Amino acid sequence: MDLLAETTNTVKLDDFATFRYGKMPDKQLLTATGYPVFSGYRIVGYYPDWNTDKGEIIVVARGVGGTGDVKLTKHKCWLTNLSIAITLDRQVCIPEYFYYAFKQDTLRYLDSGTSISQITIDDLRRLQLRLPPLAEQRAIAHILGTLDDKVELNRKMNATLEAMARALFKSWFVDFDPVRKKQAGQPTGLPSEIDALFPGEFEDSALGQIPKGWRVGKLGECSDLNWGDTNTTKSAYTKTGYPAYSAKGQDGFLPYFDFDRTGIVVSAIGNGSGQTILAYGKWSCIKNTMVFWATDSNISTEYLYYSTLGVDKWPRRGSAQPFISQADARNMKLILPNNPLGARFGEIVGHYLKRANALKGEITTLAELRDTLLPKLISGELRVKDAERFVGGVV
Repeated sequence: MDLLAETTNTVKLDDFATFRYGKMPDKQLLTATGYPVFSGYRIVGYYPDWNTDKGEIIVVARGVGGTGDVKLTKHKCWLTNLSIAITLDRQVCIPEYFYYAFKQDTLRYLDSGTSISQITIDDLRRLQLRLPPLAEQRAIAHILGTLDDKVELNRKMNATLEAMARALFKSWFVDFDPVRKKQAGQPTGLPSEIDALFPGEFEDSALGQIPKGWRVGKLGECSDLNWGDTNTTKSAYTKTGYPAYSAKGQDGFLPYFDFDRTGIVVSAIGNGSGQTILAYGKWSCIKNTMVFWATDSNISTEYLYYSTLGVDKWPRRGSAQPFISQADARNMKLILPNNPLGARFGEIVGHYLKRANALKGEITTLAELRDTLLPKLISGELRVKDAERFVGGVV
């Protein structure tokens, strides 16, 4: 068979690839920096040496949760014996095409293990793969890679925006940096209208030292807090519609919405109780959640979100099945400014967070498009030029 022919062939992997198992690193040489150590389906540390180059195919060969998953190395790494590295003849098949060919339909069906899940090199040698001409492989990989790159860029931008919001809250309302600078006779570096909202002294409170004139209040005094829709469960979810939040977060849709505003959803039962989500636009929350937003003109819902962020902040009851009572939630103690600083904070970070929320929507759209195009391109059902038109409209 001429593997270089400009036609589509179904070829056995052993005809154009070599295989090797990874090797366990010397544990005494593991460090906090260096080349990532890839063990099975996750990175477990770093090493001063590498045994797998960038752009190689890795198949998770043993272990739980990931056997049969196919990965493409983004950088040099140390591969342990829980995975198999595949080096392809790139005149026959490019790694990016191989990666996408098995991104959705993984190689888990090759698992020949009994008590322990495993895939062997012999299992992989027999694998059959549809190989279009190299130019088409590159075009398919480019289309799908463009979507993945945009998803990754959006995720990084999203993380940056959320980190900026968290950092500002910590500086103003946890570390009280502007107050400390004023107390030390240093300029805060803030615009004058915001600088004026910070005092230059501290005073004692039930929550330790707080800026002078601020107070310790209860969540129920500055918010409208209620249960989510206790009559609605996940069984009412639809494939499309308005976002719906359960105790596990935004995990479905409903054909209607209960709220059209910024609000905070709290998981109220289970091991994740106390986890919070900031919801925007039109949305609903169902059984086993609580929902609230700010009612005090001096603060904002964004301020309350960061003030209550973290499971450890919430008064949880129970051990086998942790939960939060509505009364306990309303009695949570918070530090509250005595001026519109909390509201001003909400205006500033609201721009960051709404942009981050929009990016999440874009990520969902891009990922859905990728997952729709991928099998059609790999199977040949969809022509490259037609796929390019789809992608050109969103990136």
